[in-house]
Amino acid sequence: MSVSNDELMKKLEEFMIQQTQNTNELKTSTNDLKAAVETLQSKKAAIEDGLQAQSQNKTYKQGEDQDSEDICFEGGEIRGSTRTRSRKGPRVDFWH
Repeated sequence: MSVSNDELMKKLEEFMIQQTQNTNELKTSTNDLKAAVETLQSKKAAIEDGLQAQSQNKTYKQGEDQDSEDICFEGGEIRGSTRTRSRKGPRVDFWH
């Protein structure tokens, strides 16, 4: 049961072609994975930026909602007033 050199060469060539195709498929898969990772990293960065902006806006709004001292003129004299604004309603002036 001997195999001719031509048959061996043909089998070797088929094997090498198959290996080349497998290598190309792996390269394609690797490139697809790299692209997916880059996409996910950019989405993650965008989400982190959005969260940071929301956090800064929340901090700014909390500062606005705290009591503030306003100076008012009444009858020639300066009078201080405390104004507060609830989160759900408009500013409330406690002096009239």
